[in-house]
Amino acid sequence: MSLVPKIFGKFPKNKQRIKKIKKSQYYYLGRFHNENAFAPIPYWQVFKMLPGLLFGDKRKREPQRSLPVAYEHWDTSDGKKFWWSWLGHSSLAINIDEVSIIIDPVLSERVSPFKFMGPKRFHPFPDQIFDLKKIDCMIVSHDHYDHLDYNLIKKIHHRVKHFLVPLGIGEHLEFWGVDPKKIIELDWWETKQIGKVKFVLTPAQHTSGRWTGADNQTFWGSWVIEGQEKKLFYSGDSGFFKEWAEIGDHYGPFDVTFIQSAAYNRLWKYHHMTPTEVIEAHKLVRGKLLVPVHWSTFDLAVHRWYEPVIELKHLARAKDVRIMFPMLGKQNFVSRVSSEPYWWEDYLPKKTLTK
Repeated sequence: MSLVPKIFGKFPKNKQRIKKIKKSQYYYLGRFHNENAFAPIPYWQVFKMLPGLLFGDKRKREPQRSLPVAYEHWDTSDGKKFWWSWLGHSSLAINIDEVSIIIDPVLSERVSPFKFMGPKRFHPFPDQIFDLKKIDCMIVSHDHYDHLDYNLIKKIHHRVKHFLVPLGIGEHLEFWGVDPKKIIELDWWETKQIGKVKFVLTPAQHTSGRWTGADNQTFWGSWVIEGQEKKLFYSGDSGFFKEWAEIGDHYGPFDVTFIQSAAYNRLWKYHHMTPTEVIEAHKLVRGKLLVPVHWSTFDLAVHRWYEPVIELKHLARAKDVRIMFPMLGKQNFVSRVSSEPYWWEDYLPKKTLTK
């Protein structure tokens, strides 16, 4: 019996898994590394944020009322039809070429190993994924609590046919009861075909770990989803780096890019992107439509909850970038993008200027 609480996950121990991990060119000195080396954040620097997090005005960092969720029925009668739904933060549901996909779904009230503390969600979780008749594939970008949710895995794993994850994350899933035969672990640039859809784990610049001492024992990445006619890109969490252009050269252009767009701070500038960098990353991967994710659900930084999307709205206009801020839980089709309102403006403080 393990003494480690289940929610923490587990270090990679399986011999075959360790063997594959050690073959990765990005694994050395006992952990995974980014393509571009950068100095880690000194722990003492993090304490500079504590006054803002503990004593700052949370009314500016959190909405003053629950954000709206569209609990509409998703039409899944035609499996060939391309659609997607944003479920808050970085959680997504996608249907493409008869393959149903969920990405980084997080159900829990808090993104924390503890029920009584940690960032608490701003809105209920859109629950339409529990109505899906089938889930062909669950994609994970990395194992941080706001992207890999123990509670959701326990609730839904028996209904998922395949789990596509970066190297090492399969150990968590097995520890939580997932059938090892369902788990497919990839290194950067490795591919997996499921039905008519090709999945590629592509680079990202980030970190991993679910508890102190477990840093970078598992890998992280972004994802290319390539169907017969449509192509999508999901950034996962990442700082800005030159490999965005390489991804665009290899697999672009993309019909839709879902890019991490909030929780930025100068202390972790190599791990998350600012709005300006989000626009540039979207252009480098050769995206046609930008859908910002990783915002509006959890308080993970000291900026205002709405700051990223206000800036993205202005930047997109200035840079001639087609952008969409979908309603939570809504079923979206690319052909309907032009009529999408800025729904979040109704939830801003009255004196906030957005024009």
